[in-house]
Amino acid sequence: MRVQKTVDDRLFAWAAGGLTTAILALLLKKFMKYTGHGAVFMDG
Repeated sequence: MRVQKTVDDRLFAWAAGGLTTAILALLLKKFMKYTGHGAVFMDG
């Protein structure tokens, strides 16, 4: 039971980190497009 708890915590940490990274990436992309510098960093 204790080992399973550790695994769950680790998975939750990975999920939270991935979600945060995705949100930051979307915000950054939106900000770049807003400032007009998106073309420099991204195609399209």
